[in-house]
Amino acid sequence: FRLQVVQSVLNNISSYYLHVVSDSETPEIIAEAVYGDPEAHWIILLANNIIDAQYDWPLNPTSFGSYITKKYGSIANAKLQIHHYEKVIRRELDGDVISETRFQINKEKLTDNDMDVPYDYYEGDGSLPETQSVETIDMGNGQTVVEIIYRDAITYYDYEESLNEAKRQIKIIKPEYDPLIITEFNELTGNKRAPYIRKLS
Repeated sequence: FRLQVVQSVLNNISSYYLHVVSDSETPEIIAEAVYGDPEAHWIILLANNIIDAQYDWPLNPTSFGSYITKKYGSIANAKLQIHHYEKVIRRELDGDVISETRFQINKEKLTDNDMDVPYDYYEGDGSLPETQSVETIDMGNGQTVVEIIYRDAITYYDYEESLNEAKRQIKIIKPEYDPLIITEFNELTGNKRAPYIRKLS
């Protein structure tokens, strides 16, 4: 469910802030630091649409390794299997990366018909090579940008790691809204804690 107070707060960007979860933080630890009550962890989970705190919360390295081993047999196996390929367009100025854009590309060519637009794929005859092109671009101001286009093989380990890292940025509702949220929650539930949220072990 969604409390009206929580929904209203999340619609106002000045009512919450973004936080990057560290490996050592749990919802309870953050709730203690923000609201002074570890049992208020459900507010953090609710604000971020987290139902299963076991797997929707970023895993620390040990837990992540266990998850990968259970799912793929071993970490080494997950690092050997290709999940997908990406076309990378990277621009460098004086050796420093100033921009990088990635596109996920289909592994196989879908048609043999000529098309009006370039179509990149990474398997079979005519596949995009590992390094496709390197071009020097004169910016006209004395600076030269090097554009490198290449393919990048994303393993299952890389893929799972990116999913895990994407969970690290969460929304934290500012503590001044805590009393309003607690009041509404108590009115709706008769002062019962949210039973559907599984606590981290």
